[in-house]
Amino acid sequence: MPLTKRQDGWYWGSKGPFKSKAKALSVARAAYASGYKEDQESATGSSSEPVDQDANVYRKEKNLSMSARTC
Repeated sequence: MPLTKRQDGWYWGSKGPFKSKAKALSVARAAYASGYKEDQESATGSSSEPVDQDANVYRKEKNLSMSARTC
């Protein structure tokens, strides 16, 4: 799920608001570390909200590191 900035704070998908971008990213990392997997619709970025590019970079790095483990 993307990180988004709204008037009341940062969100990771529907989770939030968080006071800082770092906290929202921390929540995202914890969720992925616990086994969270996106459904196909959220992975395509179909939301009309602005997408935080740092979150996309994190998602790509996470996918790369996971695929490296299977080699």
